[in-house]
Amino acid sequence: MPTRKKGPVFRVTGLPAAQPDDELDTRLRAVIVEELIEDEPTKLDLTIAIVPSCYDNEDKTALIEFHGGVPTFLSGQMDNPLGDWQAEIGDTDVSFDCHFFGFTQLYTPTPNVPVTADIIAITGLDGHAYGSWRGKGNLGRMWLRDFLSKDLPCCRTMIYGYNSKLTSHGVDTIMDYGRGLVEELKKVRRTEELRKRPLFFITHSFGGIILAQCLVKAIQAGEDDHPTIASLHKATYGMLLFGIPHKGLLVDDIQKMLAGQENHPRSTLLQQITSKSDLLANQLVDFKNLIRDRKVVSFYETGQSRQLEFNHDTKRWKRTGDFITAVDADSALLHLPDHVEEKIPLETDHSMIVKFDARNTRGYTSARDKLRQYEQDAPHVVADRFSRDNREQSFAVVVSLFEASETNHFVAREAELAKMHEALTEGTSRRAVTLHGLGGMGKTQLAIAYTKAHRGDYSAILWLNIKDEVSVKQSYLRIAKRILQDCPSASELGVSTDEKDQDGVVAAVIRWLEQAKNTKWLMVFDNYDNPKLLDNDNEDPGVDNDDSANVPGNGNVDHPLVNIQQFLPEADHGSVIVTTRTSQVSIGRQVKVGKLGNPRDSLQILSDASQRDGVMDDPHAIRLAEELDGLPLALATAGAYLHEVATSFAEYLHLYQKSWEELHKTSPKVSTYDRRLYSTWRLSLDQVKRQSEVSSKLLQLWAYFDNQDVWFELLRAGRRDGPRWLCQLTENVLSFNQAVRVLCNYGLIELDKSSERYMAESQGYGLHGCVHAWTTHVVNQEWDAEMARVALMCVGWGISAMDSWLTHRRHLPHLTRCWKFVMDGSMDVDGMDRILHNFGYVCSSQGRFEEAEKMYLRALQDAEKHGANARETLRTVGNLGIVYTDLNRYKEAEKMLLRALQGREKVLGPDDRETLASANSLGILYAKVGQLNEAEKMYLRVLQGQENVEKQDDAFMLNAVDNLGIIYTRMERFEAAEQMYLRALSGYEKALGPEAVKTHISTLNAAQGMGFLFWKTGRTQEAEEWYLRALQGYEKALGQELVKTHIPALDATENMAVLLWTTGRIQEAEVLYEEALSGFEVAKGRTSDRYREIAEILEEIRSTRE
Repeated sequence: MPTRKKGPVFRVTGLPAAQPDDELDTRLRAVIVEELIEDEPTKLDLTIAIVPSCYDNEDKTALIEFHGGVPTFLSGQMDNPLGDWQAEIGDTDVSFDCHFFGFTQLYTPTPNVPVTADIIAITGLDGHAYGSWRGKGNLGRMWLRDFLSKDLPCCRTMIYGYNSKLTSHGVDTIMDYGRGLVEELKKVRRTEELRKRPLFFITHSFGGIILAQCLVKAIQAGEDDHPTIASLHKATYGMLLFGIPHKGLLVDDIQKMLAGQENHPRSTLLQQITSKSDLLANQLVDFKNLIRDRKVVSFYETGQSRQLEFNHDTKRWKRTGDFITAVDADSALLHLPDHVEEKIPLETDHSMIVKFDARNTRGYTSARDKLRQYEQDAPHVVADRFSRDNREQSFAVVVSLFEASETNHFVAREAELAKMHEALTEGTSRRAVTLHGLGGMGKTQLAIAYTKAHRGDYSAILWLNIKDEVSVKQSYLRIAKRILQDCPSASELGVSTDEKDQDGVVAAVIRWLEQAKNTKWLMVFDNYDNPKLLDNDNEDPGVDNDDSANVPGNGNVDHPLVNIQQFLPEADHGSVIVTTRTSQVSIGRQVKVGKLGNPRDSLQILSDASQRDGVMDDPHAIRLAEELDGLPLALATAGAYLHEVATSFAEYLHLYQKSWEELHKTSPKVSTYDRRLYSTWRLSLDQVKRQSEVSSKLLQLWAYFDNQDVWFELLRAGRRDGPRWLCQLTENVLSFNQAVRVLCNYGLIELDKSSERYMAESQGYGLHGCVHAWTTHVVNQEWDAEMARVALMCVGWGISAMDSWLTHRRHLPHLTRCWKFVMDGSMDVDGMDRILHNFGYVCSSQGRFEEAEKMYLRALQDAEKHGANARETLRTVGNLGIVYTDLNRYKEAEKMLLRALQGREKVLGPDDRETLASANSLGILYAKVGQLNEAEKMYLRVLQGQENVEKQDDAFMLNAVDNLGIIYTRMERFEAAEQMYLRALSGYEKALGPEAVKTHISTLNAAQGMGFLFWKTGRTQEAEEWYLRALQGYEKALGQELVKTHIPALDATENMAVLLWTTGRIQEAEVLYEEALSGFEVAKGRTSDRYREIAEILEEIRSTRE
């Protein structure tokens, strides 16, 4: 029998799985014959293979190969491969296509034997889901189907198709393609069994970029995301990567195809995948880190491909041009260690690298052997990952490094990474590493690289910024929220997520970390540059002595010393990484992070940052790398300059040497280390000045702000009395973005990722600590009073009482820096009482009452110059009284609040909103000290004042009504209390609506008040109903875990327990008392009165029962 020639392959989807394969074969042939036109032969030469659908158990798929030509009715699909042709088989619609979009299973695994793994093959750009893997021989073998069905018969092997045709008018980006793959994966791995099945990927060219995008997004998914995506990284065991353009693709010939089509929709995609693409560089860093513990084989081409040329006779593009290497080895390899990445050259071009005509082809046998090994080893490895995940589920926290400032220019410090891994895996007790070295050496980048490479080794990786106590407490607050989100069972946190009780937050997180079974966490304390050392608390902690004398950037005098011990769990388990500029910090094993030892690493940073070709062999680039002496930050700055300016390496080297000499003359005491950094920054600043005066002024101004998170709205607030250049800078967001883009382009500032949480405002930008020290001590060698005044105005005028707690928190580091200038006498603040008042308001909102007091007193000193009863004066007086109330300094509080009330009555009138606010504050004070009659007078004053004005503040008034209910209950004026509570409840329902009111906290507090009132008056049934209403509402509003430590909810729980106990329902009461005891232990501690009282009651109940 003669050998059949290969022919086009079509896919038919939607076949009913209930029908036997031979019957489906017969019916498909009949459908095809019925559609033939008159002159077509009815005896077609075709083969049909029926395979399972990987989407639906109720469907099957057919693969039909036409050996003697495609029937006319399907020829339209060849001309328009993006379409489908539909037919009926009985009452079922089926679709013929040749695009193979989505997933297609290629063969039926061995029956009655468990499937061992899923194999997914993803083709490249302008490829075909089926045809790209098909050999060019006369048999047209498709190795994924024809060979793997024999060599790996127990695997479910699938191909993935997507519209990658460059001639189509798709607008897909890399992110779009990644999302498409994610969405289809959800459908084919939809059950728990499928999600836990080992997964092997085979990718060609651009298909590898899509896979990288997919896995990077999957690793960021939480357990509350789609379970298929959340489990994807765990299930992935290995991958075969064929000619993946990790660093970009040569697209010259593709661009020729689109010549003259500037607005072609594929232009954006081509920019993303071109050589030196920033997007690919960013993705590559993440992809390399997340696959370090996976099996990776990289195949790369050693043959060249012809470039595309247009054939005017056939009107088609063909590869008949000059020979080029489409993806060179440098781009195709991940450059990971050999034990992580196997590297295999294939003597073929980019297209043929995945086409194997025979089972003994060298490329195929290599791929087959790797897949067989994967199939043998993967099941127990993947199963262990999932079982480990289940064991650690209650302590698993999704990795988030948004506080870490990551660079694209990190080069492999394999020796340091190996030392870290050794130190953090030895022994069974606490493991710790201290990374020490001068600023700009890459300590933070090294810590990021380690955490990404070993994220699978830890149940939680917690990143903290410990440059000062404010920053580390903010980090703890974010961690607490993340823990509660990912581990609802972490009841040890509870109310400790209260943003105003940050010490409680720290204590709560540490308690969670100290639990006996929570041993797999890793904490990274970054920027520990101001350590409070136990043996010399009052001495300068010092820095690494690598030619670092007079290095302002290596010891930040602006921030007070920090004792890291108060932020470390005491339990002898877990792992810790500390980054610091001082060698005197010794937590665990010390690893020194010094200059780059390998000159090629220095050249690699210059190459990556400048995005220039030929850097590795350029003698002037080599000389510049030698001059910069392996300092990563200086190399990155030089590279950023060369990326922006059309200057040769020789010219830059000359400019650098000249800058060095000038700096030596003007600042002879500056260390050699600093001089290298400062010389590169000076060149960049000179170029910035040529491009944008506004940008250079912004950098100068930055010295008077904190180095992190400067944003548009912060600066815009200074326009009121600001200089002309500031008005130009903040004219609109576009002008601000243009100015910061110049600084970003030269590597002087970068986007501050930690600012992403501030949804109401724009993202901020930050300076490296060393660059900030340079702007402070060199760019601003002399104190600039005008610049300092501008910074003060930006911070002070940008504060509003209407801002959220988070926005106030965002201002705090800049406020703290400006206040330091005020306190040390550097800044004249006469006439700036309103700004200082705003400073006090922010500190008060953040629970920093002692600092708020100082700021209010300084503001009051100036405000009283306008008169004792001036509106601004009274506002500061009133807020100072509130601070004294919070500090429990009641006599001083009463004095201030009465002064504010009396002054506002005189100036503003008795019913003004500010006057009533003073009365309300006095009511709170009197209630707190037990002066209930005085409290009642104040709350009634608020109500009467609100009723006298035309425009009432419902929330303000209802709060006073609720407070009166509490006061009347305490005074045992129960009828009046009931009226107040009912009035409050009715008002809340009217304002919020019948549904929202059920979970509104103020409403639930009033409901609990009603319950307590009815219990006090012996109406126990009604009391129980109100308590239940409050408890159910709290749980619905807060969630099952957070409600367990919410103080008002605990009050309701205890009150309900009291009711049950006093009505003889002892067992029910005991259960609720235990819940309340557990909650108060977390919320208040074992030494609190509430905890002790409930513990005594429980002991009494148990002794009575015994």
